[in-house]
Amino acid sequence: MTNHRSIDSPKNGGFADVYICAGYRNRPRKCTMHYIRTPVVQDLTLEAIRSTCGFVNENEEDFIRLVREASQIQQEETAKAWKKQLAKNEKRVTELDNIIRLLYEDKAKGSITEKRFDMLSAGYETEQEKLEQECTKLRDEIERYAADSVRADKFIELARRYSDFSELTTQMLNEFIEKIVVYEADKSSGERKQSVEIYLNYIGNFTIPVEYDGLTDEEREDQKAEAEKRAKQRAYHRNWYAENKRKKKQADVPAQKEKTA
Repeated sequence: MTNHRSIDSPKNGGFADVYICAGYRNRPRKCTMHYIRTPVVQDLTLEAIRSTCGFVNENEEDFIRLVREASQIQQEETAKAWKKQLAKNEKRVTELDNIIRLLYEDKAKGSITEKRFDMLSAGYETEQEKLEQECTKLRDEIERYAADSVRADKFIELARRYSDFSELTTQMLNEFIEKIVVYEADKSSGERKQSVEIYLNYIGNFTIPVEYDGLTDEEREDQKAEAEKRAKQRAYHRNWYAENKRKKKQADVPAQKEKTA
């Protein structure tokens, strides 16, 4: 997404500061036209850093356990697929070694022409080179995941260096944020809702478990009931508006016919 600033209506302070999907602005378009206001994403980012660091400082042992459990699951699934691909690539590299060796033997015997040899060997060697590069990358990734259990410790060390979270700084962004994913807004409920995923360095898109939110079961149930109540109210007003619009449209039809006559 790219930052875009422009003149806006007075109610918004006369100035618009948003991030807009570059995939939509560029040609050809590769994405939908979605955006997020800069102050919104800044507030979400600051709150993600502040709440996660607060959780770490108050529940360090639980934080380490949660991160390592998530890491272990991801490591097992991802590393298994990478190891399978690595074995497949290594097998093909060995096969290509044998094929190239036989080509040289055929060339020495005069079974194939020089031109044919050059064409075939070049193709096989290019394939082998790409596979070897991919094997190196896969080995590096597997090794990185094997040492991934120290991620929690690295984030704890980072969180301890900060005590003031009143303002989001460039240094904080560089040290804490890996990436931010902004999805297209959903207006199907009558209210604009937008999902934003904030990935922190070392621990990714970390979610604080609900049991650590400081609320009692009763307070949590009250929040749920209030959210359901608001959803029903929005649905009622949406249906009311649609029904009135339909009735108005029906009432306009006879009037138009009479005018035409």
